Amino acid sequence: MNEKFGRYTVLAEAGSKNDMRQVLCRCECGTERVVYMKNLRSGNSQSCGCLASETTARRNFKHGHAKTPTWQIWVGMLQRCSETATGDNKAAYFDRGIRVCERWQEFANFLADMGERPTGMSLDRHPNGEGNYEPGNCRWATPTQQSRNTSRNKLLTFAGETLTCAEWAQRKGWSPDVIKNRLRYGWPVERILTTEPHPNDPGLGVTA
Repeated sequence: MNEKFGRYTVLAEAGSKNDMRQVLCRCECGTERVVYMKNLRSGNSQSCGCLASETTARRNFKHGHAKTPTWQIWVGMLQRCSETATGDNKAAYFDRGIRVCERWQEFANFLADMGERPTGMSLDRHPNGEGNYEPGNCRWATPTQQSRNTSRNKLLTFAGETLTCAEWAQRKGWSPDVIKNRLRYGWPVERILTTEPHPNDPGLGVTA
């Protein structure tokens, strides 16, 4: 063990799959992953994906932008949407089908479309929080805007106004659970926001 292949160090045997030997490796960035020994020896597996991300970043280097907040956000966007993403990032982005559009694979194009990151803001997918990173579906957002655009804060549009579940509940004077549970039961938005809570309401913990 402790053989080096690119950025990988072999730690232990990990059995076999499809009659091919597997080993547990640790990348220089700290990520541990089970890899086919065949791919290590051929050079097809050299890192957990951090090497590819850095190579992409170097290829797209533009003078004056390396390691700036805008550059770092762009690199992070590419990493979490790539097939080599790991852990929570992979589950939250790549596994859900969220991708970076072809145009934004080049930093210059991303910068041209989005401009420099304003101080205190971050990259937010909007108006479609389930959509891709692409022109027309991204903005620089404040922390408050970001929190309202998470999957935990579904936006509801009614009578020409868009608010989160919590904001609609506050306006109505209801518990937020009323609206969230009605959504879970498949109620249309108009019915959700125009029906006063009652004892059989799913939002009160009693099945409808």
